[in-house]
Amino acid sequence: MGRLLVVGTSHAVAPARLRDGLYMDEAAVGGFLESLAGDGAFREAALLHTCTRVEVYAAGDDPESAEASIIRLLAGGDAALEDEIRQHSYALTDRAAARHLLRVAAGLDSIVLGETQILGQVRSAAEIASRSGALGSTLTRVFQAAVRSGKRARAETSLNTGPTSLAAAAVRLTLDAAPDYTEQRVLVVGAGETARLVARHVAKRRPADLVIANRSLAPAECLAAELGARAVSLDAIAEQALQASVIIAATGAAAPILSAELLERLMRERDGQALAVVDLGRPRNVETPTECPSNLSLHDLDGLAEVVEANNQRQAGEIPRVEQIVDEELEDYLAWRRTRTVLPHILALREHFFDAGRRELEAFEKRFEPDQRDALETYTRALLSKLLHEPTVHIKRADRDTAEGLATLEAVESLFDLDV
Repeated sequence: MGRLLVVGTSHAVAPARLRDGLYMDEAAVGGFLESLAGDGAFREAALLHTCTRVEVYAAGDDPESAEASIIRLLAGGDAALEDEIRQHSYALTDRAAARHLLRVAAGLDSIVLGETQILGQVRSAAEIASRSGALGSTLTRVFQAAVRSGKRARAETSLNTGPTSLAAAAVRLTLDAAPDYTEQRVLVVGAGETARLVARHVAKRRPADLVIANRSLAPAECLAAELGARAVSLDAIAEQALQASVIIAATGAAAPILSAELLERLMRERDGQALAVVDLGRPRNVETPTECPSNLSLHDLDGLAEVVEANNQRQAGEIPRVEQIVDEELEDYLAWRRTRTVLPHILALREHFFDAGRRELEAFEKRFEPDQRDALETYTRALLSKLLHEPTVHIKRADRDTAEGLATLEAVESLFDLDV
């Protein structure tokens, strides 16, 4: 089965610059998983990749070797980057790794407490790994537990009230610079999941003008039709940015959409008109000008922390209940894992007893009439099953990763001379 491992970096431990350098699109994620599959340290692997985190979940026999391989592959052969990843990453194994994923899915490890997008991203990570043939029983089970944890956290608590997505927090942030949205011209750059959420939050505030700009025009037109907005291609972004009072960028483009040079030129041409820009892209969609004008309000993902702090404080009362949900789902996963790891002992013990039962039946069956033999066999199997119930329960509770659990299994092997 292999031990569970997570190696990752996130907004909590790494600067945005490092996270930008680890950005991968979906095609690159597939290639990365293929590289992991070719490494002997892994039985299974999945990559959870969001705008604020990159985490590799894996199952293997040697966590230390697997961790080194993951960091090496993330760095792509760059020794300096490899060292930097080590400085700004975390590695967790077994119970701690599983608990981390469940807390992530429940929204407890996000910039925005109770963030809604992360649950879909956890599902997507498992689906991509499955399509790549990298998902086995261990990761399937722990990702299922994570999804259940996330669903329950949102259904059974009030964690998902207030701005529970980066998109909602971004729109809330722009209110400081542009308080009356009914008079604002808003430009949303992108038409992916985050950009769609942003645009919907903006549309609810009924801005004077809402423009969706995207490299592929069709998705932008589809979203614009839904929201009563306008759609343009990225070729028109300079013109639209000049007219906008709020810009929220959320694309996965490899290069900045708004360069420092373009921003500086726009601010010169705006005659002092204020501009609020929020960059939700990963890697960054907006370059910071060398000298930021006073009428330019520029924010990125890391800067959202201050905006969401008030909401997180309001939601803090829900954390204990969410942690309880996480613990419940974690125990279910760990119980399954213990059962799987001790299954050979359970099967060997049952085979040992039922073999003895069959031998005794064969020795005594001549003393019974043919119509009594079936009843005798049924009685024997039922008796053995009852006798084996308590030992089986104790074996299922044995955790072979602890000294006590290992001692229990070794005692079973020795007492009954089992070959496991």
